[in-house]
Amino acid sequence: MKITHSALSKIKSLLKPDQYFRVRLRAGGCKGMEYDFEITNRPDKFDSLSEEDGVKIVIDKKSEVLLANATLDYETTLMNSRFVLNFEDSRAKCSCGTSFAL
Repeated sequence: MKITHSALSKIKSLLKPDQYFRVRLRAGGCKGMEYDFEITNRPDKFDSLSEEDGVKIVIDKKSEVLLANATLDYETTLMNSRFVLNFEDSRAKCSCGTSFAL
């Protein structure tokens, strides 16, 4: 998974030194898959751990394969600010932006 500069900067501002940023995919949403983010104090047993510019990212093994062609971004509009995942190979995306099909 690639991470944009804006996403990396936002994650840095949210995490304490001993915390991790979790990215996970799961079945759901109107297009079949949805993504979720959370701040956690430790990785789970089967998580993949990576670090970029001091930011510790954890991804579960099931999500890791699907995130290989994804880019994590942080976008700001007049209406909201949020993390988004953009997939190079997605077939469809929900209008809300959190559900997709691969």
